[in-house]
Order: sequence, then structure tokens, then C-alpha cells
Amino acid sequence: MRGWLETVFWWVALVLVWLVTVSTPNWQEVVAAVVLALPCAVAAGGARRIAGDRWRPRLGWVGALRALPGAIAHDTVKVFVALAHGEDGRLDHVRLPAEHSKHGQATREAFASAVLSATPGVVVLDANQDHDTLLMHRLDGGKRLERSVRR
Repeated sequence: MRGWLETVFWWVALVLVWLVTVSTPNWQEVVAAVVLALPCAVAAGGARRIAGDRWRPRLGWVGALRALPGAIAHDTVKVFVALAHGEDGRLDHVRLPAEHSKHGQATREAFASAVLSATPGVVVLDANQDHDTLLMHRLDGGKRLERSVRR
């Protein structure tokens, strides 16, 4: 039963992502989203089971998602300013707080990588084996989002 619920969750999420990214949704797009999201949802659940991970995000991490729209807008402006001035950015490290388990630490790393990389001014390049430090390329600034993923 649990695998079925996970597949439904992935299917709904993927259909929504498809429809949100379509500029003018019509019935063909809806049909395509509904049909093509199903094999992707099955594959996502299967991949997670094969990897053996149990990702359980914490409720406290929602703060990073709340900070994300402002960080995206801020970084978008920074990218255009950097392009105009020929700035390159720099490599930097983000240290993540310790979790109680190996799976918890991997979950935090994945969440932090996704949130940080969702902005135009940051790309997470690597993580160390202990899942507690991320290597990223970023433009200067952007510490607010970084602080929020460390909570």
C-alpha cells in the first residue's frame, strides 16, 4: 500500500510540474501530463527503493522554502549586474548541521542542494562523503538563503 501511495504522490507532483511549466495549457497538454507522468512516478519510487533511502524532511526546513522566492528575485538581479560588470563569482563551502542518522544527513544535503541551486546565483557542485559540507559556485551575497538551509 505504501508504494502505491508514493507512486500517486510522485504522479500528482509531476503532473503539476508539467502543467505549471506550460505557457498555455490545453487538453492535449493535460492528457500528455497525465499519461507521461505515470512511468516517471513509478521510476522515481523504484529508484528511491533501490537506493534504500528514506528521506524524511523536517518541518523546520520550510523556512528555506519561504525564503526562496525572494532569493530567486535577488539573485536574478545579481546575475544581470554580474554580466554587465564581467564578474565571475567564487567557490564557497556551506557547512550543514549534523543530523541524528546517516539518512537524515543525506536528506538534509539533498534538500539544501536543491534549494540553493534553485536560485540563479548559486550552483552546488559537490558534497563531501559525510554529507555535512557543500561546495558551491556563487555570486557574492545570498547569505540569507544559506542561513535558512542551515537551520
